[in-house]
Amino acid sequence: MRKDYDSFRSRVNADYANFLRKAWDEGKVIAPIPKPKEDTPFPPVVFEDSQDTTIVEMDIVPIVKPQPMPSPQPIEPIKENENKTEVFPFDFYGLDISIRVPQAFGFNLTIAPEDIASAWEELSNGCFDNSLVDLLSIRENSQLCDWAYMQLLKEFSDKFSDDKNTSTLLTAWLLCQSGYQIRLGHNNREIILLYASDHTIYEKSYFNIDGMKYYPLGENCSNLNICNAKFEGENPLSLIISQEQMFGNKSSNLRTIKSEQYPDINVSIAVNENYIDFYNSYPSSSIGDNSLSRWAIYADTPLTSDCANSLYSEFRSILSNCSKLEAAERLLNWVQTGLEYEYDDNVWGRDRAFFVEETLYYSYADCEDRSILFSRLVRDLLGLDVALIYYPGHLATAVKFDTEVKGDAMIIDGEKYIVCDPTYIGAPVGSQIPRAESDKAQAIVLQR
Repeated sequence: MRKDYDSFRSRVNADYANFLRKAWDEGKVIAPIPKPKEDTPFPPVVFEDSQDTTIVEMDIVPIVKPQPMPSPQPIEPIKENENKTEVFPFDFYGLDISIRVPQAFGFNLTIAPEDIASAWEELSNGCFDNSLVDLLSIRENSQLCDWAYMQLLKEFSDKFSDDKNTSTLLTAWLLCQSGYQIRLGHNNREIILLYASDHTIYEKSYFNIDGMKYYPLGENCSNLNICNAKFEGENPLSLIISQEQMFGNKSSNLRTIKSEQYPDINVSIAVNENYIDFYNSYPSSSIGDNSLSRWAIYADTPLTSDCANSLYSEFRSILSNCSKLEAAERLLNWVQTGLEYEYDDNVWGRDRAFFVEETLYYSYADCEDRSILFSRLVRDLLGLDVALIYYPGHLATAVKFDTEVKGDAMIIDGEKYIVCDPTYIGAPVGSQIPRAESDKAQAIVLQR
């Protein structure tokens, strides 16, 4: 069985190396896709008791439900071998990583196809199999998403080799052997790793190869010579984060957020700054060409357990005697009045959505950040379904209560969702912000 396994994997790598010797063609880079141009964002509006509210019922389309996909897997399980190794340590978002590496390794790598193919064959002779076993184990035990795993491989390769081309090829080999869909290119100076993704990654140039988008790992690049060699069992990289990633702990200073209308909701929270650093590396993307899904990717990412345990223990105590409607009113006001509003352009110089921890960490939050945070609180604390509601220039939420609740509503897939707007300051559940164009609204139904 071991012989069959070795011969199968060796054959696939040998075939791939042979393609690297001859199957290179010019690939024309495609300009980055900009983030969808939004209408002028709404400024925050203060609710007035005299304002009337009306029920607005309509079918909202399209309904977006991003589905997490399992991470790609090697074509065969990677087995340890008895090659002599030494331990190579490094830090990855607070994790103390130790990877077994070959005691002696190195080759003279140029961009010549023959050199690249020979280097691929050398990498495939088992010298880095123990490294790959260790890296795959870290991916599983630390529950790394695809993006984090690719960053782990790049960090390891960059620190292991001072030569940029060697590091790039090692990253490519590790990613390919882990089951991910990659292509290799060069620009007559250096080797470029291209990774495939079903996502549309904004602000990043790409190459269209057989109808699939391939993005360069690193900075945007120009036209390349690309080898379109396919590896058996390859799968594209996903940008969905479906479970908590187990980074090391680096606690931020406590931040206190309090509600104006409900003074007892005075919550202090610290977040893990390693997640903040990781989210800074995370690209904005949508699933396929559905631009609305970019907010669902942020909103459906689970809160870390340490942050959730700290935040939710306080909320559960405060809300213990409240009905779900009363609890939603209090959570809504906490987000409306406890966070300071500011436009992304004024803070970041560009549009930027936040994961929940980022909203709890940074000083300012706009409508999309507030809505993502509120949607997470309602789903986790109240167990209710939530949709993000996109109006031109504005993002709010709507909640499907399990009892009758009056107010502005959206009918989504036959179900009634009550509008809750975290940027309509002081507004109760069921109040839609003025200027919101209901007839142009679209729903993004979130995972619970």
